[in-house]
Amino acid sequence: MASESIESDQFTAARVSYVIESAIYALAMLLGLVVCCYTSRRFNSNYRRHIVLAARLVRFKISLTVADLIVLYVYAPTQIIWIITYNWYGGDFLCRMTKFINTFSLHLTANMQVLIAADRLYITTHLRQIHQKSHFATNQMIALAWILAIACALPQLFVFHVYILPDGKPQCVSVWTVMRFREYVQQEVAQAHYLKHTAMGLTSTGDDNITLAGNFDDMSNPLVDSSMLKVLEHGNLSCSR
Repeated sequence: MASESIESDQFTAARVSYVIESAIYALAMLLGLVVCCYTSRRFNSNYRRHIVLAARLVRFKISLTVADLIVLYVYAPTQIIWIITYNWYGGDFLCRMTKFINTFSLHLTANMQVLIAADRLYITTHLRQIHQKSHFATNQMIALAWILAIACALPQLFVFHVYILPDGKPQCVSVWTVMRFREYVQQEVAQAHYLKHTAMGLTSTGDDNITLAGNFDDMSNPLVDSSMLKVLEHGNLSCSR
């Protein structure tokens, strides 16, 4: 009874945490739309009053805004959908592209924040030297920031893929998560059969354990907790679906 009560409490806590997480994502998307509209109006106003200086900053902020919008309207919706379905039904290509875009947006955000800070410092120390030709250098820095972000995100196209769990449910996970999951399953299956043979008074269980652990992808064993894959990938307690 005590164990059932603990499991019930964990299940309820996990569901509440997912509802709160989904609400935070939805609120961020709504507020992000409002902030984006407000920022666009401020861009136009500042650009008209300080064309040379504002044009440099606008270029940086446009790239930063693009990265933020990707986080709000690509990463957040996919997380909400994942929480609702707790599975990945977008296919292997969309799995890889989503992870690539999400990682790209995070790197681009960091790169643009560094560039904006460096540009503000340069303008402060070289205010009289700012002229129209500086637009070329600005564009070069922005292009470099995008290239670096793309380069850092490219490995996601090869690391992530769709993995079908033993219970038939698809998940978009990294190759390292699958490796840890395979080790977990092998340990669970080997331990279960070791206990079974021990209870039956048998001592030679090594060959059976290796065979069963090596073929766990082709079996549906009730002792294999397939939700562990999701725990390894997302670091959360999983809800039973």
